Amino acid sequence: MAANWCGPYRVTEKPSAYSTMIHLQNRNIGFYYEECDSLNTYGYDMVYKELPLDRITSGNYVK
Repeated sequence: MAANWCGPYRVTEKPSAYSTMIHLQNRNIGFYYEECDSLNTYGYDMVYKELPLDRITSGNYVK
């Protein structure tokens, strides 16, 4: 799978930190991370986002 890797996929355009991901039973990838609206704020919100594998890999790997 890594031999044809196309580079990074950004889950969010906002400032973020401390992410983790897991391969789910429905074959999607679940992401859990901290995100904030602006670096001028003092806090991050915890966000869960589920994405299909084909979207993350630009259609190279379809479930």
